[in-house]
Amino acid sequence: MVQAVVFDFDLTLADSTPGIVECVNYPLPKMGMPPVDPGDIHPTIGLSLPRIFATLTGRSDPAGVARFSAGFIERAEQVMADSTVIFPHIPRILSRLKSYGLGTAIVSTKFRRRIEGILARDKLTDSFDVIIGGEDVDEHKPDPEGLYKALSPVEREGRGFCLCGGPSSRCRGCPACSGSLYRCLERKLGGQRFPLK
Repeated sequence: MVQAVVFDFDLTLADSTPGIVECVNYPLPKMGMPPVDPGDIHPTIGLSLPRIFATLTGRSDPAGVARFSAGFIERAEQVMADSTVIFPHIPRILSRLKSYGLGTAIVSTKFRRRIEGILARDKLTDSFDVIIGGEDVDEHKPDPEGLYKALSPVEREGRGFCLCGGPSSRCRGCPACSGSLYRCLERKLGGQRFPLK
C-alpha cells in the first residue's frame, strides 16, 4: 500500500526551463564558450551542475565546473524563482494526495530555499511534509541519499512509496503501474482517477 509520494521538482511539479536555459548560458560566454541551444539543455534539467556542465561541454575539470556553477547560481538568484511556473494541475493532485492521508516530499538538486520560495509564492508550502534540496545532501541524484532522507519522515511503517519524476520515476514493488504515478495511485487508492487537467 502506498504511504508516501516523493516528487522531483523541475519538470515534475514546475516548469523551470526558461530560467535554467538562461542560467546555463550566462557563464559560458564569460568562459570563452558559445551558448548552448535550449533543446540541448532541456535533457539535462534536474542534473547536478557538474553533470550539466560535463554533458553540455564535454569538460569536467574542477576549475571549469566551479566557474560554471558560480555563474549559474549567480544568475539563478536573479531569475530562477520568477521564471518558474507550477504546472496548473499540481495543486489539485496535491490536495487529493493529502485527502488520502499520504505523506509527500520533494527531492531535488535545486536549492531547498528556492523551492520553498516558489511554493510559498503559490501557497503550496503546506502541501509537502519534507523538502530535500541540493544543499541538504553530499551526493546528488541518482545517488539515493536524498531519497533516504526524505522517506524517513513520510514513509510510515516502512510501507510502499511512489517516486514521481527524475531519473527513477518508478513505484516500488508495483510493476503493473509501468512507472506511472497516476496509474499507481489509481490502482492503489480504489481506482479513483486523479485530475490531470
